[in-house]
Amino acid sequence: MIWYTSDLHIGHIKVANERGFDTTDEHDAELAARWDDLVRPGDQVWVQGDISIGGRANEIKALQWCGERPGELHFLPGNHDGCHGMRSKSARWQRIYLGVFHSVQQVATHKIAGQRVSLSHFPLRGDPDGDHTPEHRFEAYRHSDGGQYHLHGHTHSKVQQRGRQLHIGPDAHDLSPVSQQWVADRIMAGDETPSIYPDHEKQLNTFELQLLREATLYRYEAGGLPPDLPESVRRYANQPDGGLIDIIDLVIRQARKFDAI
Repeated sequence: MIWYTSDLHIGHIKVANERGFDTTDEHDAELAARWDDLVRPGDQVWVQGDISIGGRANEIKALQWCGERPGELHFLPGNHDGCHGMRSKSARWQRIYLGVFHSVQQVATHKIAGQRVSLSHFPLRGDPDGDHTPEHRFEAYRHSDGGQYHLHGHTHSKVQQRGRQLHIGPDAHDLSPVSQQWVADRIMAGDETPSIYPDHEKQLNTFELQLLREATLYRYEAGGLPPDLPESVRRYANQPDGGLIDIIDLVIRQARKFDAI
């Protein structure tokens, strides 16, 4: 079994608080419990960056935490990791990280469900929603968009999927690693549906999708949304709508196969 995760932020009180914990000890123990419950000793785990906030003591503590976890670990560094190529002492830190991880590399490619899937810490280059701060950072270190599926962390978002970008960070997956089967299922489902919301949120039926399409056209022409638009549709219509008409047309065609209008 192969697993993916990122943005562990071991020992980082700000992230621990944001995830609902009073102390880093509670946060780190919960991450460990969820990892240990899923990962077997023979499994692979690809950790896609930011094991800590950075700094020697924090990184050593986080590396020790990783070394205590089951599985064959591989690492793709993020902006907080000393072994990332943006850091002046990255070569020195890489030797330290290789004491815990079987490999350390900036990006990787996996073959999943017949597709070549890129992996890195960051979302794809040019992604306007690819950061968790107002500033769009680290563009020079991001993977280019070649139309491939892409696994990333960094955003600290609860959003699991935006088009062909799949967020594998713990904030989107109940603080747990993500199985390669989950990734395969998303690929097999295709990227024709507007699946930018977590799985537990309500999905639109065929009639609501048609209302969403009409509301988006209305928004283009009138600069707002129809006053009588149902709330279930309005919360989707309020999202950034670049290319939304084409997406909704695809979804309606697909939905008609299963849901009579």
